[in-house]
Amino acid sequence: MDRKPSEIIQDFLDLIDNSHEEFNDSKSKVDNYNSKTYTWTHQLEDCKNKQERNRLATAWQKELKERRKEKDRKNLWEKIHNFGADVSNKAFLKKLRHLVQEQQKVEEYLGTPYEEREYKKGVAEK
Repeated sequence: MDRKPSEIIQDFLDLIDNSHEEFNDSKSKVDNYNSKTYTWTHQLEDCKNKQERNRLATAWQKELKERRKEKDRKNLWEKIHNFGADVSNKAFLKKLRHLVQEQQKVEEYLGTPYEEREYKKGVAEK
């Protein structure tokens, strides 16, 4: 095994933590793009000629493509974000954080050569 169990668990917790920033960032960008829809519509409506209309439509299309990228990014992170933000999962995530600390202690102990390990009475009884 290349990775320690504590590293795998920590990666999962990091994923949950990072999901909030990723989701919120993309959501705010999508909301910003959505708020411009009426502005674009009115600008197209007020175009004086075909050339101006084409220029505006092309600019709007480029923006819509960027919006789609952000919306896809938002959708990618939404389920993970919701899982991490769900009140019923807070206790589980807290237990996982504690598990990582306990697992790291075990890994550190087991990483010590057998001959150098210090016996502590009561440790094996847990």
